[in-house]
Amino acid sequence: MITLGLCCICNALKREKVSFRAMTFAGWQKRGDAARLRDLSQVALHNSRVLQAIIDRLPCLGIFHYRISSSLFPLLTHPDIALPLEALRDFSQIKRALAHAGKSARAHGISLSMHPGQFVVLASDNPATVEAALADLALHGKILDLTGAPRSHAAPLNLHMGTAKALESLPERFDRAWARLSPPVKKRLVFENEDKGHWNARRLLDFLRPRGIPMTFDFLHDHCNPSGESQARLCLEAAKTWGRHIPVFHYAESAPAAASRAHAAFVRHSPPDYRFDYICELEAKGKDDAILALRRKFPKSLR
Repeated sequence: MITLGLCCICNALKREKVSFRAMTFAGWQKRGDAARLRDLSQVALHNSRVLQAIIDRLPCLGIFHYRISSSLFPLLTHPDIALPLEALRDFSQIKRALAHAGKSARAHGISLSMHPGQFVVLASDNPATVEAALADLALHGKILDLTGAPRSHAAPLNLHMGTAKALESLPERFDRAWARLSPPVKKRLVFENEDKGHWNARRLLDFLRPRGIPMTFDFLHDHCNPSGESQARLCLEAAKTWGRHIPVFHYAESAPAAASRAHAAFVRHSPPDYRFDYICELEAKGKDDAILALRRKFPKSLR
């Protein structure tokens, strides 16, 4: 069985005017000192309550996996702000909302994940980029901890390798950064094959497997950046890297009349069934509407 997962935004709630808020660094700079901290904390509290509302709604939609937005708490790891989550004035309420969200997820059998942005690069040859990545990942690990999500690949933190510069020293850079990760991050971290460049599925598998790190197989990325091997074989190899945990993969289709890497709002085909269970985060811009439409089309193979 393939379990479809929702990524970040819930259209059903958005139509009810329940949606995440953002704050840009430019917007932060325009505020006075007191307003900056107050407003940033209010955005974080609002977003934690939206997260709670989404997870409470998912059972009604029949959705049992959710990728928490990486923009849940904006700007906290910006190098000019670097504010601990605990320093927010509304942290006690934020903590309660995250705990409620996690409790609701467990009660309804909803698994959780997160996916830091593409600029979070652990093996960068730029030390400042590595420091920023470590800070960003630490926040993600803390968010998952506050929901009570397991410190394991059952609640994965999915990352891009993001660089192929200075390949001869990349393994050393990666291992050095890996050693600095905290347990909430290290025990959850997984990596996905890229849609262009060096890190196709085969190269990434060969890099991760000796290190005991799971690989997220992204079907569209494999189409855009193929390894020249059978997708079924690569997908099965990726699944085995997850050990006792159910693999979490990504599926999307190319948007019509757009670059092949651009995601369509809805998908026409079911994610491939290679005769093992996996969770498939549907990276379609139609979000829960796309999940419900796809499940209606393939009711026997999709959950």
